[in-house]
Amino acid sequence: MIGIGLGGSILVIFLGISIINYQNIREAGAQAVIVGGVITFLGTSYTALYSEISSFYKDRASNYEKKWNLIYPIIKNIYMPWILSAKSLQRSIEKLSPPKITHEEISHVFFLVCLFYGYRLRFIMGDAGGTIILSTPKEQTTVSDAYYKISNDFHWAGDSAKTSLRVSELQHLFISKDNKEDPYVQFRFVQDVEKDESLKKSRDVLETWLKVEDNKNKVNNALKEFINGFQSEIDRVYAAWET
Repeated sequence: MIGIGLGGSILVIFLGISIINYQNIREAGAQAVIVGGVITFLGTSYTALYSEISSFYKDRASNYEKKWNLIYPIIKNIYMPWILSAKSLQRSIEKLSPPKITHEEISHVFFLVCLFYGYRLRFIMGDAGGTIILSTPKEQTTVSDAYYKISNDFHWAGDSAKTSLRVSELQHLFISKDNKEDPYVQFRFVQDVEKDESLKKSRDVLETWLKVEDNKNKVNNALKEFINGFQSEIDRVYAAWET
């Protein structure tokens, strides 16, 4: 539409000049009438063009704002805590020096595993319903695939079924204990583990699994991919909003 309007304006100018030259109009009054008509047409055309352009950008800004109002609370309340827990877990695992792992180190890593999967469950139970809502379906697939790579590489309790069972125990613990007024911190978690034989068993199994260098490196790399992929897609959302 904008191109048609500009093309039409150029055509009218050309026709106005052509009429004056072709008809050999020399009288100033007649020339003024033709030029005045051209100017009036151009004024009307550019006013319409301005209104159309203004409406286009208003609609686009409104669409961005609606999407931002939908996505931002999810980013702030769900995505970022999940990413931060993944960062803490990845850094703690990276610092381990298998086969020597201290009780304090494994207790810290075990707590962060609880945190990471606890935020995963909170994400599934939240407003997003377990769907990664970002700019495009492609970006959502990128993040989902990165998470499932962690699931596939982090079978710390043996196979997928055994690990899922122990992970669900940690998720239940986190969801039942953590709240805004009284966050579930490591001190309380360690106390709960010491009082529960099943949790102690999970901690010991995790320690045995992480004592194998290849296991440690595999999950460390998977966590890095998840963190970098998720953060880059969120940055993409911010960049789209800024423009």
